[in-house]
Amino acid sequence: MTTKQIIIKLYKDKFINQRVLWNLLGSKFKKHEVELMDRGFRQSSKKV
Repeated sequence: MTTKQIIIKLYKDKFINQRVLWNLLGSKFKKHEVELMDRGFRQSSKKV
């Protein structure tokens, strides 16, 4: 998956809202940084 695909998947899975989506898409992140964010969102939702 590309960086943009990971970010869009976070939006589709409702971990982030539209404002955050556009901010992330406009920012420069390395792929491993986005993967860490994805993992963090998914682990935090499992704890709740």
